[in-house]
Amino acid sequence: MPGDSDHQKRERRGALWSAGFLLVLIGFMLGSFVWSMIAQGENSTPLLMLLLLYVILGGAVFVGIGLALKERLKEVKRGESEEAKKY
Repeated sequence: MPGDSDHQKRERRGALWSAGFLLVLIGFMLGSFVWSMIAQGENSTPLLMLLLLYVILGGAVFVGIGLALKERLKEVKRGESEEAKKY
């Protein structure tokens, strides 16, 4: 963005990388769990309920990471970390 300091660019890049890493990691964990359920080939109701629970919780984590990233990017844009260094 025009007018951004180099420090703001590094902070924004760091926030994006960390959020992306967590999303990939959680996606991999959920995907491997789903894959193992499919590979097993059993149609067990308790296992499907457990899978549903993991998908719901994983989705909640995805949403939380997205909201936290959005807030962090706003903080970086406003320069709050620069302001905090003054105190």
